[in-house]
Amino acid sequence: MTAHLVCVPASSEHILTGNKTIETRTYDIPKYLLSQGDSSVRIAILETARGSDGVSSIPDRVKLGTNMKQAGWMTIVRTFKYESQSHFDSDTDKHLVDPASNYGYCDGKDMYGWVIGSKGRCPTHDQGQVFAERRMRSIFEIVAT
Repeated sequence: MTAHLVCVPASSEHILTGNKTIETRTYDIPKYLLSQGDSSVRIAILETARGSDGVSSIPDRVKLGTNMKQAGWMTIVRTFKYESQSHFDSDTDKHLVDPASNYGYCDGKDMYGWVIGSKGRCPTHDQGQVFAERRMRSIFEIVAT
């Protein structure tokens, strides 16, 4: 399975330019998606319009096209759990999340940092009859019909 991670355009652009070196999520990455040693696992980046903070506006199955497109790929080389607000705040220049936003650290809620390894852009092309199906939270798999 090739995994695809949903990101808003600003976040995906920061990842692909190298400005964002840590992706933050409220869950740890599945271990099979972690790049280790000589094993490099590419995770495709699905870019979608921003919805309501903390609420998925994407159905469990969606056609790629104007509202969602594959923008690039990245590898995740390490993950860790943020243990405190100060720990989260000390990485602001790496994850680029405003501590006051709805995506910031919140006591009593798990927050993980996914350290980004390599990354690259995807060529723009017709997505055709291609669908993305949810596998876990914001992780999708591409299926052709």
